[in-house]
Amino acid sequence: MRIPLRGTVGSLAAALIGVAVPQAAVPAAHAGTAGPDLVVSALPTATPKPGESYDRAVTVTNRGPAPATDVTFRIRLTRGLAFTDTAADCAYTTLPGEVRQARCRLGTAVAPGASVTTPVRFTVLPKGLLEVVEYGTGADGTPPETAGYDDAYRRLALSVDSTADLAAVGDRVDVAPGRVVKATVRLRDNGPGWVHNQESDDQPGLLVRIPPGTTAVTVPKECAPFAVDGPAGPSEPGHRTYVCWRADNLVEVGQSISHTFGLKAPKKARPGVTRGTATATSVYGIHPDFDHNPRNDTALLTVRVTR
Repeated sequence: MRIPLRGTVGSLAAALIGVAVPQAAVPAAHAGTAGPDLVVSALPTATPKPGESYDRAVTVTNRGPAPATDVTFRIRLTRGLAFTDTAADCAYTTLPGEVRQARCRLGTAVAPGASVTTPVRFTVLPKGLLEVVEYGTGADGTPPETAGYDDAYRRLALSVDSTADLAAVGDRVDVAPGRVVKATVRLRDNGPGWVHNQESDDQPGLLVRIPPGTTAVTVPKECAPFAVDGPAGPSEPGHRTYVCWRADNLVEVGQSISHTFGLKAPKKARPGVTRGTATATSVYGIHPDFDHNPRNDTALLTVRVTR
C-alpha cells in the first residue's frame, strides 16, 4: 500500500541525505533496454524507540547499457518520523497527510555496471509507532509519480518500540418510553503513539453493544453490524452489536472519534436503567498488540428510561 496522502499539511522537519559516493563497478546486466536501468538495495528493518535515529546506506546500481545522469533519490516518511538534518542537494516538502518528503540529487552520473551509495537518515518522533518509509528512484533516475514499488523504488515498514493506548468513552442518556435519544460513544487515542496500520486490514475499531430493551433506529454510516468475528453487511438499524471505524483507519494522539446512535425505548418500557458497552478493539474484535493498557478498553453506554 502506498503511503496515504490524505489529511492536513504538517510542519516540515529537517533532514540529512548525503551526496552519493561512487562504489566499485559491478557487471552490467539486463540487456534489452537502451537506457539506464537503476535498482536500489533494500534497507534493513529495525525496531527503534522514540527519539532514536535510523542511519543506513542504500546502494543505487545501474544494470542498463547507458549512463544515468541527473539522478534524483526520493524519501518519504510517515508522520511519526522526521528527517534528522538538512542537506544542500535535497529539497524538502510536506505532503498531504503529513508525509515528509526529500528529493535529493545524487550529484554524479551512474555509469553502466557502476554503483553509488546514499544514506537514509531519520529520527523517530515521540508519537512514532507503525511507520512507513518509501525510498529510491526510477529505472531512468526519476522517481515514479504513480503508485507501486519495484527494484528501483522500495518500501520499508517500521514498527517502533512503543505503544498506543486506545480507550473507549461511553455515554449516559435519558429517554421517555416510545421516544428516541441520541447517544454518543467515542474511541480515543491516549498515546503516546498515533495509529495507522498499513500492514493489515485489522484496523482500530469501536465495538458497540446496544443496551438491552432499546433499539438502534439510527446508525452512523461508519458503523456496520458485527457478526461473530467482524463486520457483517452495510450500516443499518436494528442490530444488537456494531463495529465502527474511520474510513482512513487513522487515529491521532489525543483524538476522539465519535459515533452517535439513535436509541429508541419501547412505548411500554418501564422506568429503569439498561446498559450496553463500547469497547476499544479492532474491526475484527481483536485487542491490538500495541495497546498495553486493557483497563480502559470498555466503557458503559447507559440508558435510563424515565416516566
